[in-house]
Parts: sequence; C-alpha cells; structure tokens
Amino acid sequence: MFAFAILGALLPFFWIALGLLSFNARESRGDIYWQAVYITCPAWLLPGWSVLRMCVLNGLLYGAIALVFATILIRRKSPGK
Repeated sequence: MFAFAILGALLPFFWIALGLLSFNARESRGDIYWQAVYITCPAWLLPGWSVLRMCVLNGLLYGAIALVFATILIRRKSPGK
C-alpha cells in the first residue's frame, strides 16, 4: 500500500514533466493529455494550485484505494465464518 501511495504522490511530477516535453503537441493530443491528468490526478482540479498539495492528496487517494483492494482480497482469502 505504501508503494501505491508513493506512486500516487509522484504522479503529478510525471504529468508536469510530460506536459513540458509535449508542450508543442497538436491540440487533439492536448485534450487527451488533460483528460488523463484529471482522471489519474483528481487533486489537480482543486482551486489554489500547489504541487505539494497535489502530491499529498494524490498519495492519500492511491494509498486508500490500495487499502480497500487489499482488504477485499484478504477477506476473500480468509475462511468463512
């Protein structure tokens, strides 16, 4: 779960770097880029742009999702009562 939280926290840096590298891309690719950003990093939509806030919120989101999936998998593997 910690690995997923780290992955989620580093994802905004990936999107920033990719955005800088593809700054000159055609408009249609830009639309796809921003849709992917908003899906994988929903903290980007919050007002008051801050990279640190995005990293923390995205890390918490990815960690929580991993925790939910891990809990479901553990309960499926455990013998029934």
